[in-house]
Amino acid sequence: MPAFHFRHIKDLYPMTWAKSISLTSALQQELAANPITGERTDSHVVELTSWASRVTLDIIGIAGMGRSFNMLQKSTDRLLRIYEQLLDPQREKIAFAVAAIVFDMDAVRLLRWKINARFRQLTN
Repeated sequence: MPAFHFRHIKDLYPMTWAKSISLTSALQQELAANPITGERTDSHVVELTSWASRVTLDIIGIAGMGRSFNMLQKSTDRLLRIYEQLLDPQREKIAFAVAAIVFDMDAVRLLRWKINARFRQLTN
């Protein structure tokens, strides 16, 4: 059966649901705590992009590799740091992505991008 066959995806529902429950619990804790004093507060801003990346990496880890990274518990896992650095939306990364779509990738790699060296460093 193909990896994305209905049966395989359906078997992932309970794990995905459990991770979504863990995410809501982590967000509730984040929203409840004042970042300076640690006291409970009624209003707080949360950066959802980071949390979405964490839960996505957790789900991919369990579904694809059979490994739980526990990223929702503010993990300091090296893989999370690499993942966040690779996906951090900086102007150069956005320009690189657009150039890669518009032009041939070999031509794009010939340009002197800081991002090329960073990708090599992070993925080695």
